[in-house]
Amino acid sequence: MRVMTVIGTRPEAIKMAPVISELDAQNIDNLVCFSGQHVEMVEPFRELFGLRVDRQLNVMQEGQGLNALLAKIVAQFDQLLAETQPTVVLAQGDTTTALGAAIAAFHRGVDVGHVEAGLRSNDLTQPWPEEFNRVLIDQFAQYLFPPTPLSAENLAGTPHHQPTTLVTGNTVVDAVMDVSRQLEAGDLSAEPIWDALPGFDRARPYVLLTAHRRENHGQGILNICEAVRRLARDTDQQFIYPVHLNPAIRDVVTGALGDEPNVFLHPPVGYLEMVDLMRGATFVVTDSGGLQEEAPTFGKPVILLRENTERPEGVLAGTTILAGTDVEKIVGLGRRLLDDKAFYSAMARRANPYGDGQAAQRIVACLKGETPSPFKPEAADALV
Repeated sequence: MRVMTVIGTRPEAIKMAPVISELDAQNIDNLVCFSGQHVEMVEPFRELFGLRVDRQLNVMQEGQGLNALLAKIVAQFDQLLAETQPTVVLAQGDTTTALGAAIAAFHRGVDVGHVEAGLRSNDLTQPWPEEFNRVLIDQFAQYLFPPTPLSAENLAGTPHHQPTTLVTGNTVVDAVMDVSRQLEAGDLSAEPIWDALPGFDRARPYVLLTAHRRENHGQGILNICEAVRRLARDTDQQFIYPVHLNPAIRDVVTGALGDEPNVFLHPPVGYLEMVDLMRGATFVVTDSGGLQEEAPTFGKPVILLRENTERPEGVLAGTTILAGTDVEKIVGLGRRLLDDKAFYSAMARRANPYGDGQAAQRIVACLKGETPSPFKPEAADALV
């Protein structure tokens, strides 16, 4: 067996690092290929996770549309597949890199393994184009690795072939648990992030906020800022907001919250810093997919700034509550988490419904032809 693992963006680097590490630990021939889709955002993970890159492509060009990018990814991966002759290509999630590499493998007759298969919002416009990408990969992958039983249900009867399917848990839980262990042991330090927040009082509690999704641009981000302004003024919580560099987010947020004394804006932070921020937060307010999956590991309730989610397990398990961008709903939920101890405790004590830290082991065992036990999340009782 020769495996090609594919990464192209920051989330793929985080979520594939545990799989790459496990393949290496099992002495499996594994070629790590980086498309170059997010060069600057992926580079820091090489050191953090010991992530090597065996082949790096060059697919990005200024002003390039999605069709041009996809065509370039397919062509470059096609050439690489012809040179290296892997038996299976592992693609993660829903990026253009994942779709392009999977298409190239399919055309070459190479097996495709889809890590994080089966996620569905059931709306091809949200998130766009990610929903389309992941649905398409699931149609022809020979190995489907849904992270949860619910995502496995989404795959039932969909493909027109008979793939090997295993519920693995999400590899991001493997990654976040590994980084957290190293922070606890003192092998890693995130102190620089605290030094970069002048005026922040580490003795006082804080809420971690992230918001950047395309669907929340415009009035949505304005509503989010208004809700945060009200909570920051009316409660004892400080707010830490690593702000996306996209001007559609950065300029609006800076104008709306830049002068709020209880709100601390910061440029995007690294994964190590984000894990440390999560561990210490009172709760998390976000539109991020990754934080939905990671925060329950640390018992942190999540207010989700979306109308729906392709990760409904957290909502069903009670670790996450949907708020959309409704100002009154965000403010009301924030205040309830702060004022109602029973409600907060009911969310905080849930087991993580997205994984148990053994996803990478299950994936590699399956590729070796073994039959590992699937991930089974704990059943949730009713919210208070």
